[in-house]
Amino acid sequence: MNDKRNMPVFEKPRVAASSGLGAYGNIASVLSALNLSGVAGKRILIKPNVGRMTRPNSGVNCCPDSVAACIDVLSKAGAASVAVGESPILGVDVMAAFEACGIAEAVRERGCDLLDLDADPPAIVPLPAGAVLPSLKVCGGVRKFDLILSLAVMKTHMHTGVTLSLKNCKGMLYKKQKVALHQLPDDGDPNADAKPLDRAIADMLTVLRPDIAVIDGWIGMEGLGPGAGDPRPADLALASWDPVAADATACRLMGIDPMTVSHIRLAAEKGVGRAEADKIETHPSDLSGCQRPFKRPPTELALAFPDTMVYESGACSACLSTTLLFLQRFQDRIADYRLEDGKLHVVLGKDVEDVPAGTIVIGNCAARHRAKGPFAVGCPPVASSIYRAVTGRDPDGSTE
Repeated sequence: MNDKRNMPVFEKPRVAASSGLGAYGNIASVLSALNLSGVAGKRILIKPNVGRMTRPNSGVNCCPDSVAACIDVLSKAGAASVAVGESPILGVDVMAAFEACGIAEAVRERGCDLLDLDADPPAIVPLPAGAVLPSLKVCGGVRKFDLILSLAVMKTHMHTGVTLSLKNCKGMLYKKQKVALHQLPDDGDPNADAKPLDRAIADMLTVLRPDIAVIDGWIGMEGLGPGAGDPRPADLALASWDPVAADATACRLMGIDPMTVSHIRLAAEKGVGRAEADKIETHPSDLSGCQRPFKRPPTELALAFPDTMVYESGACSACLSTTLLFLQRFQDRIADYRLEDGKLHVVLGKDVEDVPAGTIVIGNCAARHRAKGPFAVGCPPVASSIYRAVTGRDPDGSTE
């Protein structure tokens, strides 16, 4: 990989924050508060959070105005070129996702390239010091750029606590490599104080550290993020040349101790950036006006979906995420598929022994139960394909 992926950690990095100026104004303000002399003459990739098909300003994908502000400020600072690219979750057409959320139009208006990062052959990057990963399959197109700007939505996350500029870098992993991080087995290491997914993200960041971190909190997401939570209008943005410092500061503004977020803590321990509050300079120095408490994810699925019976054992977090998104979007539209107890029954994971007839079977690992009810194939299947498997219709009402 380009050696710019491992920039030196600043002794006391600056994190700029802005609130109350709207999506464009906040992003322009925080970027302009940084020393941007390092972008002059550089080819820059903006990697936004556009992993799913959704409308603009839903709290799932980045706001189009936030992307526009990044392009405008970087161009004014003398960047040689700016492109916008993403590798979404499996089953999502990234170009269609860019169009649906309004980012494609904002990028076209500025004459920049819009990229499917999976279009180029992948690069295999070794991780000799990786805790759980020996290597990574990275989107090859990333190598064409001098600097990477990670533009993330401010969200809570059901598996990793939060998803901000660091975790957003998973969208530069090639196709199924993203899912593989969710499927790592517990290695039984008695000294491991974090889940394999968090340890894998920290490994990833040693080669995919973003050069600039920007966090889009115009409309974030709280609760069952990254895709099934509630929109959280926050009218806030942060930016830094140190992504760990940016994420740690964002956590504090969200009412979350960043040291309880394993991938942030581990990234700091690996030297990716600074997380301690006393080692970060903030601009402005008093961020009390930027406090935006976010609701945390529920600890049990039954608390979020009391009308659903979930059979789960041995499921990876990718399948759990898509199941939650499916239930959040469609449970009211499939009430006719409830069983005699008045509940929907769904199964996922490879270790569930038995389920009643009529259970919705989600993902390849649960295929042993496919004779029991509607089967959504995939690793993982997206929410719309689960709905299609259950009803025989597309979410827009058309039949197959």
